[in-house]
Parts: sequence; C-alpha cells; structure tokens
Amino acid sequence: MVTIDWQGYGIGHSASELAYFLTYCEPSMELDVGIMQSYYEELTKQIPKETYPFQVMVREVEIRILSYGVSAFNQFREKPEALKNRGNSFSRNGLDMDEMMKHSFFTMKRMAYVLEKWEKENLIHNLNELDNIH
Repeated sequence: MVTIDWQGYGIGHSASELAYFLTYCEPSMELDVGIMQSYYEELTKQIPKETYPFQVMVREVEIRILSYGVSAFNQFREKPEALKNRGNSFSRNGLDMDEMMKHSFFTMKRMAYVLEKWEKENLIHNLNELDNIH
C-alpha cells in the first residue's frame, strides 16, 4: 500500500498520518483494520515489531481520530452566516464546501466507531478507575 500526502512535506508520526488518511475514506471498521494491518506490515519491515506493537499503533490512531473528530465538531459552533461566508470563500478558491462537510461527517462517524469500540472494551471505565487512584 502506498499513500502520498500532498498536504505537507517531511516525516510525520505514523499514527497521525494514518488517522488523517482514514478520515478521508468512507467509514468502515473492517476496512480501517485492513488498512492499518497493511500499513503496519510495511512499517515493520523497517522497524522491529516489538518496538511498536500493532495494538499501540491502533490505539494511537484511535486517539488521533477522536482529536480530529473534536476539531470537526468545532466548525458547527459557527453561526449560519459565518458558515455561509466560509462556503463563499471556498467557492471563490475553487473548493467545494460540500466535500468539506462530507469529510467532517466521515470523521465524526469514525469517531463514533472508536467510542463504541472503547465502550465495548470497557476502556472508558478503566480510565476512570485510573483517575480514582491519583
């Protein structure tokens, strides 16, 4: 698998880059896992697997997806007039506001998948237990 990120240049954190890539794809947990496994297999041809376990990478991707999801929600805090102005600005620059909104929907849906997965894993409860220790 090869992904090319034309947004910037340089080396990025694997989980951040992968989460960013996934937010532009139609949400599918099965496909996400397949993409992460393929990415991980390629990545670990360069580094030993024990230095970056698959589950660590997955959790880091999930955390970044949540972060991107929160950012996506922020745009909806704007007043309708501000969103309209942003859409006009997009149009003047040849960009499609509908595509941005679709991307935001993908990001928020993927965020919901992550939270649902964490709930099934009882992860959120376990984090609360850690808070009670401190």
